[in-house]
Parts: sequence; structure tokens; C-alpha cells
Amino acid sequence: MEHLEFLSIAAALAALIFAFVTAKKVMSYSEGTPKMAQIAGSIRKGANAYLKRQYRAVSLFFIAVFVILLVLALIPGDIMSIYTPFAFVTGGIFSGLSGFLGMKIATAANSRTAN
Repeated sequence: MEHLEFLSIAAALAALIFAFVTAKKVMSYSEGTPKMAQIAGSIRKGANAYLKRQYRAVSLFFIAVFVILLVLALIPGDIMSIYTPFAFVTGGIFSGLSGFLGMKIATAANSRTAN
């Protein structure tokens, strides 16, 4: 029970390898007819515009919460650890990254699934 961190790291690496292999397999299929590829391109363009707008708004929120958490962490009296604001931002970055990568593979797979 004392070395469970190694198990969690191994599980995370296994999941990343599985996701990479699965994404490569999906990307190996054809997008279909030229019209299907054109529609898929338009969908990707719209999805990227959506993510760009959403992440701009979310990043403003994250900056504000980071500043609040940093101020609380710097107040004497051990209200919270100095690592808390950085853990918050790190979690937000990885959450955003997973959303970005998920949208990329979903928009790449939609025409391949239809084909």
C-alpha cells in the first residue's frame, strides 16, 4: 500500500498509450468523399473557434481565482498552502488540454465514422 503512486503513474501511462494508439487508428481511416472532407473541415473550423472563445473566457476566470487564492495563501496564519493556487492553475491547464485534445479527435473522427 505504500507505493500506490507508482501504480497510479503506470495506469496513467497505460491510458495515454491506449489513447494515442486508438487516435492513430482512427486517423488512419479515410474521411470519405471530398464533400464529406469539406464538411468535416467546416466542423473543425467551428469547433476551434468555439474552443478559442471558451478558453479566453475561462482563462480570465482562472486568472481571477488564481490571484484570490494567491492572496489567501500569502496571508499569515496558514489559511492555505502556497501550493494551492499553483495546483489550481495546473489542474485547469490539464483540464483544458484534455478538452482540446478530445475536441480534436472527435472532430477528426466524425466524418470517418459517417464514412
